[in-house]
This record gives sequence, C-alpha cells and structure tokens, in this order.
Amino acid sequence: MLRRSTTIAPGTMEAIRRATTISEETMEMLRRSTTIAPETTAALRRLTADVQFPVLDESIREAMREAFRRFHELWEHAMPSNWKGFEPHEVIATIERVRVAGFVLVWIPRAEIVRDVLAADEGETAAVLLARRDDVLDDAVACLSEIEHPDLVLIRDGIEEAIRALRGGLPRAAQALASVAFTSEIHEFFEMGTKASRKRMIESDPEDAPLGQLRLRTIFVAGAKALDEFRPDRALPVRSDFNRHNSAHRLTREQWTEANALSAIMLATALLREMQYWYELDDATS
Repeated sequence: MLRRSTTIAPGTMEAIRRATTISEETMEMLRRSTTIAPETTAALRRLTADVQFPVLDESIREAMREAFRRFHELWEHAMPSNWKGFEPHEVIATIERVRVAGFVLVWIPRAEIVRDVLAADEGETAAVLLARRDDVLDDAVACLSEIEHPDLVLIRDGIEEAIRALRGGLPRAAQALASVAFTSEIHEFFEMGTKASRKRMIESDPEDAPLGQLRLRTIFVAGAKALDEFRPDRALPVRSDFNRHNSAHRLTREQWTEANALSAIMLATALLREMQYWYELDDATS
C-alpha cells in the first residue's frame, strides 16, 4: 500500500518554512487565492530587492491567480480537519512537537487543544493532553466514526474498546489494546514486520514529503518513535514514552502510564483515519 503513495518531492517543508517569511499582504493573497492586485508586485519586490519586475500584464496576473488558487486548494486538501485554519508556522510547529514529544497531533485532538499544546513547553505536552483527556477521547471517537473501510473495521472496534477502558479507569488495558491495534495497522498497511516498517517510516520523513503526504508522514514520525528498540529480556533501554515493544512484551513502571495509554490511542486513531483516506483513494483509482 505504501509503495503506491510515496513519490518523493524534496523541499516541501522548506517551502512551507519560506512561506512564513512572506509579508502579510502576500499571505493574505494566498489565503484568498482569488485576487491579484498591484501590491503583489510590491510584495515580490520586497522579497527580491535586487530584481526589477516589469508591470504584470493581465495574462500573467491570471496565471498567478490560478497558481494561488491551486495552491490554496492543495493546501486545504492536505490539512487534517484539526489543522484547518492553521498558518504555515503552526503546521511546522505541530510537526516538530510530534517529533519531540511523540504524541500524534494529526486528525486529533481539536485545533484548540493542539494550540494549547504548542503554547506549552515540550515537556508539558503529556500534562496538557491529560488535562483535556476526555475531550481528546471524544475527538478520537468522532474520528473513528469516519472509519468505514471493511479492512479497517475490526481495528476501529478495538480502538473504541481501548477508549472505553481508559474512560473506565483501566489505563493498562487501554494501552495494551491500543498497542495491538497500532501493530495491526502496521502489518495491514506495510505488509511487513515492525522492524522493516519502522525503517520505511523513518525514510518517509515530512521534510521530503509532497504536500499531499504531510499528514501521513507526520504520523509516521510518531509511529517510528513508538517502534524504537526495546529489549524485553533486559527491560532496556528504559522507555518512558509510548513504546509498542515495551507494551507488547514487558510490564515496566516507566512504560505503563495513563499518558502512554492516551498516546497509544491517539496514534492508533490517527493512523487508522489516515489509512481510511488512502484506502478510499486506492479503491477509487484501481
């Protein structure tokens, strides 16, 4: 499945970073994507001060209108529902927070909570999400309600049961079941073992993602982190963030926490929702 969805287009993240330095006028035109006025030329001159621009004729203005419209359309399509309305710098910050903290922030939770996470220190990510745990779980339930592909329904049901377990005060049961759901998703999506799947995830970094794969590859960042090496015979290295291998093979105090139960549910939910998108696309084009 992955092989059909990973044509690499280098520089996507760098392009998004550059977008954050564009003047407010130009960003507003990107958002509207419908009107190109004389201030466009002025904005471009400010970006490249040594370049002289001729007055744009109508055909060029029309081509730029169409390019901005198309970019806006692609951008909107690429954003998960909980990133709608995010500025490029917020998208970058969200991806980097996933990379550092390991909690998936794609598809869930709602934008308000993601922004609360971004406003907090990296080390407070788990605390912010736990403080809004019930809202995060509500968002996961709503996200799972969109899973309809027959190959994914059993996994969906398992995650929903994990959510009920966490709400019912059984975080270890929730973590165990969500971990199995995540493992099932890996085998379903990649059709290979966890070690090879982790390698594929690492190779599919958001830094090199086509815009249409930004969601998927951001989820892969957290997925690869959850598949970091763990030796159950020695209980090493100590894993305090959610780790699939630790969850599957060894009870340790550092691993089995309410925060990791929530992290596992969020990861399994986000990946399954993304799989629903790619499976629908695959069905439509096959």
